[in-house]
Amino acid sequence: MVNNLFVLFESAEGLGLFRVVEAEEISLQALTKSVQSFGNFSNMCKMEAFAPFTDQEEALECISRLSESALPDSLLQFLKTSLPDISKKKLRKNITLGVSDPLLGTQIKQVMELECRCDEIVLELSRGIRNHFDEYTKSQYDSKKIDSRVARVGLGNNYSRMRVKFNVNRTDNMIIQAIAMLDYVDKDINSYCMRCKEWYGWHFPELTKLIADQILYVQLVDIIGDKRCLTSGDAAALESKFFFFVLKIIIKKKKKLRNAGK
Repeated sequence: MVNNLFVLFESAEGLGLFRVVEAEEISLQALTKSVQSFGNFSNMCKMEAFAPFTDQEEALECISRLSESALPDSLLQFLKTSLPDISKKKLRKNITLGVSDPLLGTQIKQVMELECRCDEIVLELSRGIRNHFDEYTKSQYDSKKIDSRVARVGLGNNYSRMRVKFNVNRTDNMIIQAIAMLDYVDKDINSYCMRCKEWYGWHFPELTKLIADQILYVQLVDIIGDKRCLTSGDAAALESKFFFFVLKIIIKKKKKLRNAGK
């Protein structure tokens, strides 16, 4: 059983650490009900420490690292100074840190040798902390005079601007996507034409040997249908299709000869 459960909470204002009272006895249903009231929730989840960011640059650097599931130096220092003494292995066994990101929990466990937890209880606790975070900071850290709205808007703008600048190939994305789409369509067309040849070949195997071009083959299959039911009108349509195809080949060869002469 977990003796001491702490929950890490990252916000635009700073880093917070919360201690959960009687964590082993908390049920998800009771926790969901307590989230609705700050009075009930604060009795269950108490703020242990809070480290506001000194400026927007520090906040942007920390949040950028967290978005990549990396462990920022500021967060590592915050945990070392805010958690109870974990220098001894016996004490570390009695402490579990709840995190919202399991990959970040893995990083913390590797660096600090601290057990991390990410489950429904921790996520519900994080939701309650986020919902009542302003009340926590006002009641315990009023002297800091933290303007949460300004901090969130400023960090959101800076982070979005950084992400746009970070993508150095953004101007090529549409071209790359268009080429990928053309390749995808070309593969689909080729696959469907091969199926058509395979299926129709059982009915008219001679046509597969006569016509190598896939597009012309499909067009002729559309006109021929059942070869036993061909009429004079179908023959005229077939003749025009085949003549047009041969004409295109002649024009292409003529262009190649002209370019070679230059």
